[in-house]
Amino acid sequence: MRPTFATGRGELIEAHLIDFDGNLYESTLRLDFIARLRGERRFDTPEDLIAQMRRDVAHTREILVTS
Repeated sequence: MRPTFATGRGELIEAHLIDFDGNLYESTLRLDFIARLRGERRFDTPEDLIAQMRRDVAHTREILVTS
């Protein structure tokens, strides 16, 4: 629902592709869910959200090494 940034768009999925730098517009992607990192929450500032996203990436790397 993106509680930190209200968009009125309802539910959506935002994928972060670790270490990818390119353009995927007009591409079809398939997402496989390996593990749930955390529940949805609202952050007080964009900086708090960015810090959490960095922790999420580190946690994801740990999960993928053991998968």
